[in-house]
Amino acid sequence: MIEFFVRHEEATLMRQLGFNEPCMAHYNVSYSVKAPQQFLHPYPLAEQGEYLLLAPTYEQAFQWIRRLPDKLRMIALISPIDDWEFWTYKILAEDTISPFFEITPIIELQYLSYEDAQLACLSQMISILKTNSDNNETTTKQFVD
Repeated sequence: MIEFFVRHEEATLMRQLGFNEPCMAHYNVSYSVKAPQQFLHPYPLAEQGEYLLLAPTYEQAFQWIRRLPDKLRMIALISPIDDWEFWTYKILAEDTISPFFEITPIIELQYLSYEDAQLACLSQMISILKTNSDNNETTTKQFVD
């Protein structure tokens, strides 16, 4: 079931971007996913000095990105191509200036599995959010060009 959780790298970036929601699991000191008996509320073990990084599921990560207030909102579309042999993704975005517009790689990338396309899509969405939050004056239109 480890494949249901975002990787440690994406979880770290999500935390830096403000992710702070209850999760079913967390990463321990050795970066392994550990699932407790009950849902973890945001960072409950931080006071005890124990390393804790929440491990959201992919679905939870995509929902969090869709619900971000006052930021670039994005929706992921992951779909099969070539009779389900390959997978690709598209990202639709909306900001305060523009209605939904498409953010996609210049070349449509193809992945061998749904999971690979899902990870690539989430990584790109996090990268866009990070760039957008690092430079608030830059409009989101730069990602379309």
